[in-house]
Amino acid sequence: GTFIFTSPASPIKCGGAPLKAAFLIDDLSRRLGNRDSQNFKFCAGGVACFGVPYYRGPLEELLEERGIANIVSHNLVEVRGEEQVAVFQTGPESQTEMKFDFLHVVPPQGPFEFLAKSPLADANGFCAVDKGTTQHVKYPNVFGIGDASSLPTSKTAAATVSQATVASSNMLDFMAGRAFSKSYNGYAGCPIVVSNKAAIMAEFGYDGVPMESLRFMDQRKPSRLWFHMKRDAFPTMYWWGILTGLWRGPSMIPDIPAVYNGGKASALRA
Repeated sequence: GTFIFTSPASPIKCGGAPLKAAFLIDDLSRRLGNRDSQNFKFCAGGVACFGVPYYRGPLEELLEERGIANIVSHNLVEVRGEEQVAVFQTGPESQTEMKFDFLHVVPPQGPFEFLAKSPLADANGFCAVDKGTTQHVKYPNVFGIGDASSLPTSKTAAATVSQATVASSNMLDFMAGRAFSKSYNGYAGCPIVVSNKAAIMAEFGYDGVPMESLRFMDQRKPSRLWFHMKRDAFPTMYWWGILTGLWRGPSMIPDIPAVYNGGKASALRA
């Protein structure tokens, strides 16, 4: 059968989520022993399977290694369920159709209507804030973070935690009449699970600059460590660290390479 996995052209909550689905179902199919009878296709609405070049190459290699067709510039616009046909926009005036037996759809996403139609919104409907201070570009007593903000980075929980640290500090500075003391560097984290025992941990800032927490290892390579971090540690960190305000992002992690570098922090440190 034909298995199709889609990723929309619009911003989504986690750019790696569609890839996780493709890799995990591929892995399950192999463990069940029926992968040879299946045709896997990953269809990205954008020009690449993943937006950050530093991680894109290894992910493309993994797709090829696993026999998953990497198809770009294919944005899902219609599903004819009874016919099992997916319709993709491939250009301004061109479309193509694909038959499927299994279809995994990540829908296009956007801002809430009440926000998009408010004076706070930019042209794309998100809260228009400064990319460094998180302060609104027009209304100084407004700050914005997370999915609703215009911050040009991945919309993940890891990104929001770092943004909250900056925004909370800068709001206190604003109320006290002080100059802002913190600036957001675009940090976002995206664990991409590729099997039932391995994951890639993508961490990056603005312009796709890598900002990895454990620079003594290559986080682009599938690792059991990151699989267990994703499955076992991150849920606890979310409930007991993020929601309680105890976890303030990767700045709390010691710069381990500095121990072996005369105390000098890594150039990639967030």
